[in-house]
Formats: sequence, C-alpha cells, structure tokens
Amino acid sequence: MPQTVQTFTLNRQQLEKIRIDLTNEGVQLVGDSGIIDKMGCKVKFEYVEPTLTVTVIHHPFLVSDGYVENKINTWFGQENEA
Repeated sequence: MPQTVQTFTLNRQQLEKIRIDLTNEGVQLVGDSGIIDKMGCKVKFEYVEPTLTVTVIHHPFLVSDGYVENKINTWFGQENEA
C-alpha cells in the first residue's frame, strides 16, 4: 500500500480544537508531531504552522484507502474551522 499524504492549513486555535475533538474519540494528539495508532491504522502527523501534514503509514487490508482518507478529512478537514 502506498503511503497517502494529506495536508491541511490550520492555525494553532484550530489545531487545539481538533485535539479536544480527537480526545473525545479516544485519540491522543500529543505535541506537534507523532504517530496516531488506532484500530490497526497508523497515521503520522506533523504540524509546522500553518501546515498539518498527515501520512497514512498502515491500515488493515479490509479497511479501504477511501475510508481512511475520509476519516482523516473528518478529523482534520475544514469543517474544524474555529
């Protein structure tokens, strides 16, 4: 599976709102870079203001690329505007 890379333009306030939303879903987004590991999916994130880069490292065979990309867009996409 090729790695999927998505970028989002966010200010610090938007990122903090996303952190709270993800915590409510059981996902810890700690610091400005790291790995999210949830239900067999591994996603690397790096925030260098104003750009958040999200890279899908791995996901289970039965989970489609489209599903993972959709979830990332839900978590980090523009609907999270402050």
